[in-house]
Amino acid sequence: CHLGDAAAAAVVAALPRGLEVLNLADNFAGPATAEALGRAPLPHLVALDVRGSPDMVPTLARALASLPQLRTVRMPWDSLSDELAKLLGNEVLPRLTALEELELGWAFEATWRGWAAIARGLSPGVRASLRVLVLAQCSGLDGESLAALLGCAGEGWGP
Repeated sequence: CHLGDAAAAAVVAALPRGLEVLNLADNFAGPATAEALGRAPLPHLVALDVRGSPDMVPTLARALASLPQLRTVRMPWDSLSDELAKLLGNEVLPRLTALEELELGWAFEATWRGWAAIARGLSPGVRASLRVLVLAQCSGLDGESLAALLGCAGEGWGP
């Protein structure tokens, strides 16, 4: 639809409380949309897809913390830096204890430090429910970084 930030924020503000799935992919959503999402009473929202909206990343990280019931979060964090990864790992992921699917693709700016913060955020409760982890095109996540990421995660990563 290519709504843009203002229109996407208006859509979020008007969503029904019973909404379970919200797909705003490729709508050029930004900070206003993320703020609206953080304020919206969406107690039944279990799936969120905001791929293609890198401008909303910093604000959205905080909004996600208000949605602990999310089971699916799909967001290629086009501008995921170490600072944002730390915010995600320290404040958001530990609260998403129902999370089953997490997509963090296209994270070109995050280094192994950012990925380690994300791994620490995957608490035992989050790891117990996580079934799908997508890390496509994450240039800062080389073999050594991936090993560190999985090592930081601890038990719960294997058959």
